[in-house]
Amino acid sequence: MTHAIWTLRAAFGALGVMFGTWLGLIPWMRDTRALSHDQVGLALLCAGIGGLLTFPLVRHLLARVGSAQLTIVSGISMACCLPVIAVAPNLWWLSASLFAVGIPAAAMDVAINAQAVVQERHMQRSLMARFHACWSVGALLGALGVGLALNWHVPPWTFMALVGLLCACGLWFNSSALLQEDSDVDTPRRAPRLQLKAPVLLVGSMVVGAYMVEGAVSDWSGLFMRDIVGVSLSQAPMAFAAFSFAMVVVRLFGDPVIDALGNVRVLQLSGSLGALGMATSLVAPTVWVVLPAYAVVGCGMALAVPVLMRCAGQIDAGSGGQALATVAFMGTMGMLIAPPLLGWLAHVTSLRSALWLVPLMSAYITLQARRAVHARQ
Repeated sequence: MTHAIWTLRAAFGALGVMFGTWLGLIPWMRDTRALSHDQVGLALLCAGIGGLLTFPLVRHLLARVGSAQLTIVSGISMACCLPVIAVAPNLWWLSASLFAVGIPAAAMDVAINAQAVVQERHMQRSLMARFHACWSVGALLGALGVGLALNWHVPPWTFMALVGLLCACGLWFNSSALLQEDSDVDTPRRAPRLQLKAPVLLVGSMVVGAYMVEGAVSDWSGLFMRDIVGVSLSQAPMAFAAFSFAMVVVRLFGDPVIDALGNVRVLQLSGSLGALGMATSLVAPTVWVVLPAYAVVGCGMALAVPVLMRCAGQIDAGSGGQALATVAFMGTMGMLIAPPLLGWLAHVTSLRSALWLVPLMSAYITLQARRAVHARQ
């Protein structure tokens, strides 16, 4: 069982590395391809569309092959697609490459969270926060790696190919360690359907908010640092790195914090810190304010998604897979909506004005925390 836990932690980390790597390249892609804010939003939208369109297939694959096999196959597929992003010569090829990456990325995101629920039920203790901590570690390493690669003039294609190769090999050589649902938990083998019950929709709407906050930071923090704060290309990923580092620290110690404070207080604290940190960065956009402010956002949002995914897995235990699949689908919608919405708002106003949407979504999590937790009981 310990091998299964560490293997899943590695899978979360691999997904984080791959996300952090290509998100860290957004400012470089924007500058080298001469893209506007709304064009960047359009390209990111294609990644969300790819994930959204694959959701019906993911539901059936979860039922037919299980989360363990889906985690490995989708992770290796994403690793193979990753280098294509760096060689896209224009907006249309970039959009197509992000669409291709979005398909296995969304599948892997659903699969690893489903596998985490399986392992939590098997162990009968909280594991989710540390799993998501590994995602944050990976994202941090990916963002820092991109910054170093650009600073040392390493071709982005070479760096992304190396990252993809290492992630694919790591997943392949540990493919047999994850738990199979049939042998460990009583998981229904029919494809999970979308659940539209009020508790699921409420938790799902909060996941949308949390994913929009995380998506805004990951997709737009580099451009915010580049355009508003005025740093170099190699320094642009530092805000996302500060956000990810803070997430790592909080998530590593998050499980006992959740047990001590309870889901309601954790969610209220998460939303409050997220709103405070982002608002501070927008009011005073200097390097020495923005980096700690993004760290505060990371501290705040670190436990929001783990707690909400846990709640989704516990809604109607007999069909937890259906609730989780629905919440994951809504989260994908949040990631789909955030990039083009922020891009369009930045185009018609300014990037700084558009990012005020982030503290609003954080405040929504705070306000709905008590209702969401009690609604599932």
